[in-house]
Amino acid sequence: MILVAPLWAGDHDFGPVTPREMPGITATRHDGATLQLSTLLSGKRTVVQFIFTQCRTVCPLLGALFAKVDRELGPGTQLVSISVDPDNDTPARLKAWRNSYRASDRWIALHIAPGELKRLLSAFELEAGRPAAHSMQAFFIDERARYVSRTTALPSAAEILRMTGLSREGNDPIDASATTCANCHGAGFRGGREGDTVAPPLTRRSLLSALPRRGGPPSAYDEASFCTSLRTGADPAGVVFSNVMPRYHFDGAHCAALWKRLTSEHPARR
Repeated sequence: MILVAPLWAGDHDFGPVTPREMPGITATRHDGATLQLSTLLSGKRTVVQFIFTQCRTVCPLLGALFAKVDRELGPGTQLVSISVDPDNDTPARLKAWRNSYRASDRWIALHIAPGELKRLLSAFELEAGRPAAHSMQAFFIDERARYVSRTTALPSAAEILRMTGLSREGNDPIDASATTCANCHGAGFRGGREGDTVAPPLTRRSLLSALPRRGGPPSAYDEASFCTSLRTGADPAGVVFSNVMPRYHFDGAHCAALWKRLTSEHPARR
């Protein structure tokens, strides 16, 4: 479960930005309704993320993140998930994706035509391109429909809530059920890739061998260091994982079972 490559190419510094009005764009909501983006955004505090429904790596984590935030949003706030794959993500697909997270009425999914989507991405200082290269940041729009701030990549629910003015301490782990190891690390855990992010193999050999990981000194895992890494986000040499890698809360029995599965003598795990 350890991702070693840099963040998505579209990610930027985080924090406040010079307020920027959103371009006049027509969008289609997940229920098929057509609306003006500026109308949707005006009068509410809005958090925007970019996703696509066929993504099997980061987008399930982004969906799980918004699901956490959705449960704690206050009045006058909303969440907007915008597809970066308009050729495939019909409103019906976006509706099904949103419903899979049991979204409330405060959470909206939008389809925007390719040309209009390019304009919108430019307003966030992002470039249109392969869906898999989309940004993992969340973007804050104020009540005047102005883009005013952005989070770190794959932020915590607490970070988003603070951005919207609902202060809460903590750095929530994402639910382990949001995505499986194989989604990122590939069949047989032999390694995988999406966009510019590479997930290394989670085989017996790769975990137990002393290897230089993420540019650090050689290190190898045992059960204790593996479980600690999942909770803290740093490998046995103390090198911090990319933000793409979630931090999990496992109890000892579940983590031990996962370690045993990954390091078994079965040929598929070597």
